[in-house]
Amino acid sequence: MGFVATIPFWALCIIVGLYFFKRKPNNNLRYSSPRYMPEKRKQYIAKLKKYVGVVSVSIGILFCLTFSSFLLLELLDTPHSFYENLFLYTQQHPFIIYPTAAGFLGWCLALYFYDSRNIKYLQKLLEEMSDADYERFTQMMQLMNFAQRYSPFVVICQEKAYFMSNLSEGIPLTDIVHLEWESREEYHDRSENKYELVEEAHIYTREQPNTPITITMPRDQYRFLERAYREAFHKD
Repeated sequence: MGFVATIPFWALCIIVGLYFFKRKPNNNLRYSSPRYMPEKRKQYIAKLKKYVGVVSVSIGILFCLTFSSFLLLELLDTPHSFYENLFLYTQQHPFIIYPTAAGFLGWCLALYFYDSRNIKYLQKLLEEMSDADYERFTQMMQLMNFAQRYSPFVVICQEKAYFMSNLSEGIPLTDIVHLEWESREEYHDRSENKYELVEEAHIYTREQPNTPITITMPRDQYRFLERAYREAFHKD
């Protein structure tokens, strides 16, 4: 059953292949040199990079460990020591050990580079933010928990709303015609009363007045989006 441990490696190969096959050129990040950023904004980006590094490695390792349990049982279920078993197993089954190791390293790197893309988008937005935008951003961060501070659901910049699901494209606040917020309980096991609290913002735009764009968003962050929308609406 040791071959099960190689599943993350083969899954990663398929995902990377599909990514490069379907990838489209993105010109949104092609600017010649970074603009000036105040020290506080630089510090936020530096902390964000550290946070993303730790989270990416942790998730990558945990994901691969779930498939490596059978391999670990095989290595432990012998009279020799773990390291002796690992050495012998590497010689006998190189096509299991090496893809497994590559899967661990590959998933950590893939998750880090994927999240680094959002860092670049967020850095670009921080460079373009006005002082009022950044003040709103810092006020919103103070209401977030530790994880949300480095992965905000919404960012307001230059009268556009950017969402973590797609930081490359923003929605002009003046194009929004209506906002709604919803909170509901999704039950996974009603017999044990286990449920997940789902908080969503529904955004109706001029292009799609009857079909909302639905974004996962806590109420505290939704209030900042709603306030920015009302301010832009009154300007017009």
